[in-house]
Amino acid sequence: MLVRILLDTCTVRNHLHATGSQLDFGAILSSTEQLRFSIPGAVWVELLEQLTEGRVAWTEWSNRMPSIDSILDRRWPLLPTGRQLAALAETQTDISVDIESEQRYLRAVWSLQRYATSTADLQRGGWYEGADGKKYAFKLELSKLQAAATAERESWRNYIQHIQSLLPSLGMTGATEEVILALMKQGQGTYPGDPPDLADKLDSADRMIARLVSQALKKRDPYNPSTDKRRGDAFDISLLFNVPLPSVICTADEKFVNRLRDTGASHSRQVVTVNELNDLVGRNGVGALVSDFRTPDEQHRRWSVAAYFNWIKRGRPSNDDQHDWHEAEPIA
Repeated sequence: MLVRILLDTCTVRNHLHATGSQLDFGAILSSTEQLRFSIPGAVWVELLEQLTEGRVAWTEWSNRMPSIDSILDRRWPLLPTGRQLAALAETQTDISVDIESEQRYLRAVWSLQRYATSTADLQRGGWYEGADGKKYAFKLELSKLQAAATAERESWRNYIQHIQSLLPSLGMTGATEEVILALMKQGQGTYPGDPPDLADKLDSADRMIARLVSQALKKRDPYNPSTDKRRGDAFDISLLFNVPLPSVICTADEKFVNRLRDTGASHSRQVVTVNELNDLVGRNGVGALVSDFRTPDEQHRRWSVAAYFNWIKRGRPSNDDQHDWHEAEPIA
């Protein structure tokens, strides 16, 4: 079975710094499962930010990134965020995505970053050929990178501050985590574009958000997303919106894993530590983590249907089945 595995920022940084828990590349490369590794969009932004700010040295990047790159999916080395992710994860049904265009852009962006040896390389940029045959230029603009990272953190901070003022105004000064979760799930799956099972798909994200919101309402030592030690929370939470792809998220942040599991989230087993992933890969047991969302039979059915329509689109050529099967490979 094909299984999508996403690497978070601290997993990549552990490897770059040669510290902490490390991925077992030998086990990964010899696994009989079809493992597809990607870097989520939010992690990509964090890594760019840390490279350009000097928190990750370019020598570390050049010397140690090849190992990470060797296991990344050639089709999806990076995954998108926002509306594109919602479409791919089927958490919104009224959004269309040009898969080939998205892949071409993300592959080009990753290639530039992968082989860059300085911020100047990123700023010089490059070009790629789009699905429409046209050539497109792209480059890193530091102001836009900083704005994107700041916007992610401020959006989360503003949300917490909004809830801190909203709930007391509704007379809910002592709202529990359970009450907050119920409020969040209310109406999920009923709005235009919502799949009926949206509340289940977003259960992990909902529960983690409800946990932090409840802590933010405490009178003593409330949760504060503005502190330096919590500046990465916005990016951590964004990872959870990849869960329903489905995907397995590998993180070196054991506290994050434990917090999520402590919430009782139905799909929390899809977020694992580096050591847990190494063990699962060694036992060829990664696929079992996503069975609630996708069984091998369901994946094979979807893949076969996509391959069939790809064959139709190509004019029904004979004796070329593998081409359509390969071209129709699903994201998960």
